[in-house]
Amino acid sequence: MNAPYSPALSAQRSPSPRHLAAAGAALLALALSACDLRGATSGAIAYPDDTAITKALRIDWDSDPAGQQAQALLHTLGGPGASVRYRIHRVIAQPVGFLVQYDAVVQLQQDGAQSLQQFQRQLAAQLAQQAQQSAAKGKGDNAPAAPGQQAPQPSGDPGKAELQKAIEQLRITQAEQAQALDNMLQNMQQCYQERHKGDEVVLMARLRAHLWPERNQGWYAEKIAAPDMQIACLPL
Repeated sequence: MNAPYSPALSAQRSPSPRHLAAAGAALLALALSACDLRGATSGAIAYPDDTAITKALRIDWDSDPAGQQAQALLHTLGGPGASVRYRIHRVIAQPVGFLVQYDAVVQLQQDGAQSLQQFQRQLAAQLAQQAQQSAAKGKGDNAPAAPGQQAPQPSGDPGKAELQKAIEQLRITQAEQAQALDNMLQNMQQCYQERHKGDEVVLMARLRAHLWPERNQGWYAEKIAAPDMQIACLPL
């Protein structure tokens, strides 16, 4: 399931930073619940090939509003032109159609460190915007200073420095939310920092879907709930 989230630095009536941080990734996670199959045959069962299933997945992605909105976040994490791929683990024939168990991955179009920097800068900008909006509503006396108003750092990545300052300011009034952001950023660093262009990063694991034959269309991908689904390298 959008662009990096906007953790709020304001008080009441504003979404918590953790909830805002999850908004963009939730859209991408929702959009990723589709399937792909490897062409094969087992006995009398005719399994669809990759070309047919890729077409079905592209139709599903393009027609899903969550997928369209999540594209910006996907391009931040994977780089311009990045798209979702599917790593298939099991394909099980059903009385009608197939049950597919798979992971959703993105192939990086740039080094992971660059993706991480872009993500941090966008998140820092969102934090600054939220702080400014809080101040404009008359809550600025108790709200942390906007990270965008901090002095630039002499070295290193300014976006990362501003983001860390914003989180420390948030920790004064909302320690639990600040810790949640710290944990999320640590996970994102582990996922992307050492990856290189061309590497695949798992976004979500243990996904499931049904694939149904559809008249005049070939195949139709229907997302289904997976109780053991795992969020791997999305900012949630």
